[in-house]
Amino acid sequence: MNLILPSIIQSIKPFHCGNIAVGRKGYEIRKTKPNISTPFKSYIYCTKDKIPFLLPTYSKGSFAGSDIWKNGHGKVIGEYICDEIRKWVFNTETNSYNISDDDLALTCLTQEQLWKYGKGKTLYGYHITNLKIYDEPKELNKFYTICNKDDLDQCGDCKYIESYSASFPCEDGGGWWCSVDNKKPLTRPFQSWGYVYEID
Repeated sequence: MNLILPSIIQSIKPFHCGNIAVGRKGYEIRKTKPNISTPFKSYIYCTKDKIPFLLPTYSKGSFAGSDIWKNGHGKVIGEYICDEIRKWVFNTETNSYNISDDDLALTCLTQEQLWKYGKGKTLYGYHITNLKIYDEPKELNKFYTICNKDDLDQCGDCKYIESYSASFPCEDGGGWWCSVDNKKPLTRPFQSWGYVYEID
């Protein structure tokens, strides 16, 4: 198991995934930013949506044709390298965010939409470079996050905790161990983003 850090995974709505996939969206907007240095890898989790939305299949990084489509809902559909995070503060004098017209265009949002999302709070633009859309979307459980429990007494009924006596019935005594070595497979997406490992 080869674990790679630092990386994050972002939950992105299908409409924005489509704009990223075709190269229109150059910034992904968030209210917070990770405590890691750029550049870092960000995986793109396409959220589920009631309205069917199909993503184009790419071949060797280029659009392979409008007649080839795959459904990426609820899966990791690609990755990019974030080489810079821009900080955009709301200007009360102009009643708008201090973002250039060129950068605003690359968010695929309007000033009104930025306000609706940020409500005047500082926003961060993750710059999208080296985009890679997978030929086959990946399941969430191919990614791991670090469990923050300091000792097994805090783990409660976690399904990854196993007893020595159950695993090794011939052993004397009891005890517990973490079957995934504190690296829990993702079973649900982060609301915005979170740190992850990927298993190669």
